[in-house]
Amino acid sequence: MRSTGLTEGQRIDSLAHLHNIPVAPHGVGSAVAIAAGLHWMAATPNFLIYEYNRLLDPIREEILRKPLVFQDGTLLVPDGPGFGIEVDPAAVDRYCIARY
Repeated sequence: MRSTGLTEGQRIDSLAHLHNIPVAPHGVGSAVAIAAGLHWMAATPNFLIYEYNRLLDPIREEILRKPLVFQDGTLLVPDGPGFGIEVDPAAVDRYCIARY
């Protein structure tokens, strides 16, 4: 997500794929960014591993109505519409500093 988004990330992946280089992105940021990254990697042929920080992150965990699932050493790709997640607006409001 630090590559400025999915489109730029896909450009990086494509270039790496041309040179037979695997990609191993870091799962950092919000739960929304992580869900997007999981879907991105599921569609990436040169995907190697998705590095995910499992340290407690209340904001990341609480803003989703249903948390991301880590099972048997694997962070599962959420299914359903969009990125397969549903954001809880009330939880987001608890962490919001200002509304415009």
